[in-house]
Amino acid sequence: MEIDSINRDMYNHSLTKEERDKLGKQSFDFYMPCKFDYHPERETIFYSVLYNMSLQENAFFKAFSEPFWKDNNLLALKNSLDNSVLEIKARQAGMSEVPKIELSYQAYPYVPDRLYQGADPVVATGSFYVVLVPLTVFMIIFEEMSREKAMNLRMGLLMIGCSSLAYWISWILTGFAFSAIMACLMYSTGYLFGFSVFLNTPFYVFFIIIFVVSVLNLAIAFFLLTLIHNQSTAYTMSYTFILVSMITTMALLDAAVTYKLFFNIDMPQWTIYFRYVFQLFPSFHFTKLYSDVTRVTSSHLSFEGMLWVPGRKWEYSDLFRTTHGQFMTKDRYVIPPMYDTCVQILWVSLGYLTFAIYFDNIFAENRGQAKGYLFFLSPSYWLSLIGIKTNSRVYQKRGVDKAVPNEHQTAVEERKHVLNEELINQQCQGVRIVGLGKTYQPKNVQALKGVYLEVSEGELLGIMGHNGAGKTTLINLLSGFVQLTQGTARIFGLSIEQDLEHIRRNMGIVSQFDVLWDELTALDHMLLFSLIKRVHYPNMEQFFIRRLKEVGLLDSANLQVGKYSGGMRRRMSVALSTIGDPNVILMDEPTTGMDPVSRRQVWDLIQQMKKGRVLIMTTHAMEEAELLSDKLAVLNQGEVRCVGTPLQLKNLLGKGYRVSMVCEKQEVERVKVLFKRVVPSAEFYESSGDSGSLVYNVPLDKVRELSNVFKLIDTHNQRGVTPDDEAEKTFSLEDRQALQSLKSLVSDVGVSQTTLEEVFMAATTH
Repeated sequence: MEIDSINRDMYNHSLTKEERDKLGKQSFDFYMPCKFDYHPERETIFYSVLYNMSLQENAFFKAFSEPFWKDNNLLALKNSLDNSVLEIKARQAGMSEVPKIELSYQAYPYVPDRLYQGADPVVATGSFYVVLVPLTVFMIIFEEMSREKAMNLRMGLLMIGCSSLAYWISWILTGFAFSAIMACLMYSTGYLFGFSVFLNTPFYVFFIIIFVVSVLNLAIAFFLLTLIHNQSTAYTMSYTFILVSMITTMALLDAAVTYKLFFNIDMPQWTIYFRYVFQLFPSFHFTKLYSDVTRVTSSHLSFEGMLWVPGRKWEYSDLFRTTHGQFMTKDRYVIPPMYDTCVQILWVSLGYLTFAIYFDNIFAENRGQAKGYLFFLSPSYWLSLIGIKTNSRVYQKRGVDKAVPNEHQTAVEERKHVLNEELINQQCQGVRIVGLGKTYQPKNVQALKGVYLEVSEGELLGIMGHNGAGKTTLINLLSGFVQLTQGTARIFGLSIEQDLEHIRRNMGIVSQFDVLWDELTALDHMLLFSLIKRVHYPNMEQFFIRRLKEVGLLDSANLQVGKYSGGMRRRMSVALSTIGDPNVILMDEPTTGMDPVSRRQVWDLIQQMKKGRVLIMTTHAMEEAELLSDKLAVLNQGEVRCVGTPLQLKNLLGKGYRVSMVCEKQEVERVKVLFKRVVPSAEFYESSGDSGSLVYNVPLDKVRELSNVFKLIDTHNQRGVTPDDEAEKTFSLEDRQALQSLKSLVSDVGVSQTTLEEVFMAATTH
């Protein structure tokens, strides 16, 4: 083929070193043999196209089977030039129709690469998707359990007598059920789609894989749950675990990678520690087990000769078969049998569960009561697991018999009585609180500062106090919801420090938070609590209906609790606290959010429940405290200020009787003088000058003065007697005149006893 002289000069110039450096390209000489018909009588046109090929794609960096690159732009340029030449020549020849060249091309066929000829995508990437099955079980269980912990539902179950062992077992069984369902769905789907790994593998093999890996995932979920304190942290841990699992699965997707890195016996000895670390991850075990199955039942690439080996039916003996072999790189491998891997997974799961139990006991956020770091060395711990109760420790005074500033004499007497009874006899028929205290760290906040109280069987102890006075803390300490830091308490002779699980079995509680599941109905809750407390009533359904009727929830018995109002949820909690015939019931503001009718219904139920039980109730409602309490304690800043019956506290801390009078506002000052003359012991309390209202307090020991006054007024109003009546003969002439003037000036008179609110203010205001 001849080359035009100009093109030859350009070509030669481009081969010079200077031009190559300037253009940054590499040129090659090449010859293309070709054959064409040459006719001298015809005009033949030759041309060459020079262009930069340095940025063209190179087949070397692509798949081995792909032919050399094709430049579509060059072909389009060549076709355009040919058509242009034809058009010029056709016009010169005077042709009416210009011929055009249409270009089409096709790559030559090639033999498929043997490395990909027998590839099965389910084998190559299946573990990345199948691992989602046990991870789904992890996500469901972990999210639900973390939600229960964040909403204090688990603690609520513990406080009604549900053991931690029963709680964990229930979730383990739930996880097993989810694992079985997911394994069936996965196997059915793979079998219906005709994937060879599912067609050649029995169901029990995949079930074992999903089961043991799910067990490990559940163990990790339980372990992580003992470390979290809120749901946001739970979400972070969950997503982190899933992300790490997916990355590990992607890295070990190819069986060759897993076997060469972790089961290569010619690797340095120290690399075995990497295998120990990876054995803590479920995704590592899953990819290994999945590879064990696929390299038997599916077409796979042989490590020895890089040839595709067809799969076969799975045999039972394959569970126990150890695989030996050699890689193409001459290093050897030994693959442990699938059975050994499953046993190893169960051992790792047991390790996670052991740590979960340990951290569950030493962190107070999990059970409310934290044990020491070496609790497992104590015989009492192991004896309690089999139901053997150990003797409670003898109470030791720790400097708590100390006077409290601003406490009333009733609180002093109560403290001395409790200490004396505790030192004489630790067995009590009721609740005895001995120096109970709670200090929150790290700010050293004393929520409760040594409380001494005793409540006998058949009594209700009402606890009043400002917000933050320590009422809820006291209830939480008695129920074991928080860890005490000082003193102790005994409930029917059992210590809340050592016998808490036994106490909870016979305890009812209406906590500040409602222990309710939104998905369950009222009747479902009654049945659930009865089963947890192992209660079997002769006619359980009738008992449930009667109890719901007593709290006004009978019409909503089959309604999901999630649809209840706040007041209805509190009534539900009150009803649940009575299940199991508990000997002690703790109630933290039980009537909060209730309407007057519902509140009265709950009060009637509480009155019924007093017989044979001890009830302790916190409240802000003065009427509720006065009506229900047999004994009343007022807390302020974590200390008991006064203790006694409502009437005793009124007599001791109140102002006696209160006299209210109404007169014309211009006569207020005159009425003050006259009333003081008639009742010298009266103490002025308050006055409303605009309405002519006056209020006086009369001490209890001067009640005779008050009775004589109202006897005289009542007699005059009924019979219209004169000052010469016998009732007036006890007064001097000046007093009788003052009374007559007072009767003419006062339009209304009322008398009442000191209110509990005044007692509360007197006890807490210092």
